[in-house]
Amino acid sequence: MSNSQQAPYMQYQPGYSPTVRPPSNGAAITAVIAGTVAIGIGIFMPIPIVGILLLPFALIPAVVAIICGHIGLRTAARVRVGRGVALTGLILGYITIALAIVTIALAIIFPTSVTDIMLYGV
Repeated sequence: MSNSQQAPYMQYQPGYSPTVRPPSNGAAITAVIAGTVAIGIGIFMPIPIVGILLLPFALIPAVVAIICGHIGLRTAARVRVGRGVALTGLILGYITIALAIVTIALAIIFPTSVTDIMLYGV
């Protein structure tokens, strides 16, 4: 006897739906990283001589943090992600800029203390 029934078709599981990446805010993340680096370097700026030498190394990431922070805030309004992170980067950048201004002002107001330290090591 022959089996007149056909083998049933194999049932396949439907394909998986593609994963959707959650929205991210790269500018905000860049702002907070640059702001952290800037404040980490900028904390040493009020130290005489060292502060003046560290000034450019703190100002560059501070400016990057401020620019990326503003871009991140604009992106956060559209994507609804990363507003706090962008704001943190902005605040850190502006604090570092304020420290730089204070350091420059102190170096201008008290130039003799800087030269005394350079000359006499006091």
